[in-house]
Amino acid sequence: MGHVQEEIQLDDGNDNAKEVSPFGFGDKFGYLFGDFGGSLFFILVTSYLMVYYTDILHISAAMVGILFMVANIWNAFVDVLWGRFLDAKGNTKNGKFIPWIFRMSFPLVIAGVLMFVKIPGMSDGFYVAWAFVMYMLWGTLYSTVNIPYGSMASVITNDPVERTTLSSWRTMGSSLAMLIINVGGPLILFENNIASANRFLLVAVIFGCLSLVCIMGCVRLTTERIVVSEREKKKGDFKRTAIGLVKKNPSFGC
Repeated sequence: MGHVQEEIQLDDGNDNAKEVSPFGFGDKFGYLFGDFGGSLFFILVTSYLMVYYTDILHISAAMVGILFMVANIWNAFVDVLWGRFLDAKGNTKNGKFIPWIFRMSFPLVIAGVLMFVKIPGMSDGFYVAWAFVMYMLWGTLYSTVNIPYGSMASVITNDPVERTTLSSWRTMGSSLAMLIINVGGPLILFENNIASANRFLLVAVIFGCLSLVCIMGCVRLTTERIVVSEREKKKGDFKRTAIGLVKKNPSFGC
């Protein structure tokens, strides 16, 4: 299917027809780049951040466990609230989700790099506070990029087969990122089998930049073709959300 050889017209519901290229390899590669870029840093964090906290910042394993628990509970609420926020937002000329992926990817990468910054000579209490603030900030910003990215598949195409194809390409992106981290991580992050603060920071900067480039590739190559109607905000949404989270007892992830 030619991505640039054919154009179709879609109605946005406001009597304004717009021409967009048909679904093709650009969307597939763009969606792959999105998950590769996001997973590249995400897997680095989930695989090695605890090592960084315990071996470099010298935070106790128990305190790191508390940090992860608190952050995951917080992120569960952030995910729901950010999803509701996106539902209530209208469409732009670039789509409903792509603009948010573009905007929030920059602070996400900056926060991710700052997680691996060690300021010399500070107290143990400072390092614990720094870890709490930066990890929770990074987790919050990750939701602001990952949720619109996951939702974007529904507006790239309304063909079930094409959506399944997007899911497969997304899986390839995350699998490639996992392979790179699992194979290259131990070789790069450790010096003589000892965690190196300088190497952790260098890898964070490199992977952060690569992640940003890949996310920009996702923004550039994918096209939102399905116009999502804006949902009216309802009073009491936060209360119902909180009650629903407690009743469902969700399994939290990073």
